[in-house]
Amino acid sequence: MEAHRRASDEGFAGTDDAILVERLGHRIKLIPGGYENIKITTLEDLILAEALISAKLER
Repeated sequence: MEAHRRASDEGFAGTDDAILVERLGHRIKLIPGGYENIKITTLEDLILAEALISAKLER
């Protein structure tokens, strides 16, 4: 929350949470994930997520 508040106060628009936390001087760590681990930010992302879930349920 602090990272978002400070970015807002300073007029900084980060692309993700990691860059906001990194700006506070904290180290971040990237963890490899699978292709099914998607970020849902658009309607198209939601449609893809629903398709992934449906495919998984059909297995």
